[in-house]
Amino acid sequence: MVWLPMAALAMTPFERPLLHDSPAIRSDDLLPIAMFERIRPKLHPAIVALRETRRCRLGPQVSLSFENRETVLWHIHEVIRIERRFAPRQIREEVRRYDCLVPRCGELRATLMVDGGSSSDGARLSHLVASNRGAVSLRVGALRCRADCVEYDDPCDSPVHYIRFPVAEAGITARDFLNNLVVLELSADPRVVVTASPHLRDALATDLRVGGWLHDEAAE
Repeated sequence: MVWLPMAALAMTPFERPLLHDSPAIRSDDLLPIAMFERIRPKLHPAIVALRETRRCRLGPQVSLSFENRETVLWHIHEVIRIERRFAPRQIREEVRRYDCLVPRCGELRATLMVDGGSSSDGARLSHLVASNRGAVSLRVGALRCRADCVEYDDPCDSPVHYIRFPVAEAGITARDFLNNLVVLELSADPRVVVTASPHLRDALATDLRVGGWLHDEAAE
């Protein structure tokens, strides 16, 4: 498991738990672009490895990448660097757009991308994900959590969707991830069922620990 120090990507420390109506990232958390560009070559291999442990495919047409604050911070810095969006207003726009990907207390969040098949199949899958709560679900042992879309400005036929798994509402804790088989399902035609890798399962359990949803274990 690769650990990327938060201090390398943010100007200010981060405190948990994070409530649903609280921003996870603010503009002043970001590094100055010159500083980011200096440290980027050293951090890039680590973030690639981190992302790899958090990614899975749901069949040939859909990929799912679970996000945390580090992956989102990296993405915001990269968008600003590549698109040269250095004005304060532009930086605030990027932070507002991607802050919704950082998981809040008791949940997981992910980027779902429709990246295979024909354009008509892609449009059908995008509409399915955007319009049906539970088109994607997470099963941990006997417990199931149905994903819903995080609100953002892209149309429902966009190939990219931001989704959240409210695992606390389903009664799922970090311990459940470590002690049970973890399965992801896409309710398409045909239905896709994928078992999460041990690395992904451990990463999701860690997200829930960091998110403050380990009350049963913290008390021990």
